[in-house]
Order: sequence, then structure tokens, then C-alpha cells
Amino acid sequence: MHHFPDKSFWQVFDRQTGCGVQIMPTEHGYPDWDPGSPLRNFLQWQLAKDGGALIHAGSLAVDGRGVLLAGAGGSGKSGTVLSGILQGLQAVGDDYVFVNPASLKAYPLFDTLKQDHAGLKRLQLEDHPAIPKQVNWQNKYQFYLSDLGQAGPPDHIQLGALLLPKVSGAAKTTLTTATAKEAFLALAPSGVSQIPGDRPLLYAVAAEVSRRLPCYRLDLGPDPAEITRAIRQCIAEL
Repeated sequence: MHHFPDKSFWQVFDRQTGCGVQIMPTEHGYPDWDPGSPLRNFLQWQLAKDGGALIHAGSLAVDGRGVLLAGAGGSGKSGTVLSGILQGLQAVGDDYVFVNPASLKAYPLFDTLKQDHAGLKRLQLEDHPAIPKQVNWQNKYQFYLSDLGQAGPPDHIQLGALLLPKVSGAAKTTLTTATAKEAFLALAPSGVSQIPGDRPLLYAVAAEVSRRLPCYRLDLGPDPAEITRAIRQCIAEL
């Protein structure tokens, strides 16, 4: 069960029957974040029976093999994913993906993309007709993969590494080895806090993914094309 008192918003789910109820005072009475990942709690509660979890991370891949990108807001995660998509890389999500830790496969759930004005300008998308006029609660523009004329996501990607992006101010993008502890601390807290009811499972999946995948710090340079080349090279070497 999840209750958001500020909106008198309730979500109740029966795991045995797979049935849920969402209660709102009005048709638009959902939390501000809900349109970006609608019904995400129900998806987690239902999919938990398969042993996986919704992970708060982005993704990029080449020919079905790729990486997760984990980091707090402002790390450059969403901008890196969007840049990669525009330059031909695949993705199964820029904010949430479903991860099976046994197979290390990531699956798409949402085709939402988000970016602030500076990010859109850097990618030369500020005048794209798909970009809405109004920002969301995070002061970001929210749109969809199909709005950009891009192909839909693959059914899944096979994960080969976990990247921890950071806007570094450096002249060139670099990758350096990170510890599993660093990766876990980048991956777990935000997802666990945003999806109630399955915290032990969410922590366990984040821990297993961090342990099993090679982890790298991704210090981002200023050029989106150069960042994508660095990630493409990383995937090729996995």
C-alpha cells in the first residue's frame, strides 16, 4: 500500500490476485511525479514475483548489449541517455528500468524522456516541435521517445557494466574503475525512497547488480557526441 497524504492519494495492491486500486480525489489528483512513470508502484509490486525490481537508472546499448547509468539528479544521466539515443544507441529507459538480477537483463517500462532547457540547448533540441511549452515539477521538459521520430526500445538489453555519470567540467570524457560500494550508493537510495513497499527487495537487487557488474565512474566532458563515442567504445570492450 502507498499513501501520499498531501494529495489524499492511495494505491492498494493484492499480490495474490494481482489486482490493485488507485484512489484519487479528482481525475488529476495524482502526485506531480506520476505522469513521468505512471503506475510505477503497481508495476513493481506485480513484477516483484519474478525476482526483479524497478531500478532508478538510465540505459544505453548497442545491438542489445549495454550499460546502466546511475546517479542522483544533476549527474547528467538523462542528458547522456538522450544524447546517446539521438546518435543511434538503444535505450530501455532514461529514468526507470526493470532489472532481473539473475539474468542481468534490463527491460523497458516507460518511454518518457526529460531534459532541462540547458540540456535541450546543448543537444540543439530547444526548438524541436516535440518539446512541450511547459516544464514539469522538476523544471524539466517531459516528452516521449516516439515524439523524436526514434525507433522504439528493444525488448530488453543484456547488461555489461554500471556507469556512474558526473558532470565534471573536464575537457574530455573519461572512465575510471569504481567500487561496488560506490555503485550501490549511486543506484539504491533514490529508487528505494521513490518506490514504497518493496524496500528489502529493491536494496537486494541494487546490491546484486552492483556486485556482479563491472562499475565505472563516467566523468562527462562538454561534447555530447564525444560522450556517446566514449560510451559506445566502453560497450564494445565489454
